[in-house]
Amino acid sequence: ASHLRAGEWFNHFLWTAPLAIGVDDLDGSHGNAGGNHANTHIPEIIGSARGYELTSNRTQHDIARNFFDILNGSHTWSTGGSNDHEHR
Repeated sequence: ASHLRAGEWFNHFLWTAPLAIGVDDLDGSHGNAGGNHANTHIPEIIGSARGYELTSNRTQHDIARNFFDILNGSHTWSTGGSNDHEHR
């Protein structure tokens, strides 16, 4: 239980809450100022998926599933990447 609580400290609920209900805010256009960075948020999604596996928490499932669907539906380049300007 203490590990679960510790993991919650690393969840940016401002960022994952829209994903939980299927809202595409990956580009930051809905108030997530500064947008998002894959290196920060992909580990959070993996944590949500693992959290679902361990706890059966449906919200964590929805965060991971909706992220995958949104990312692959409208935020993926033909090369398979999901971000640009990585090396300026």
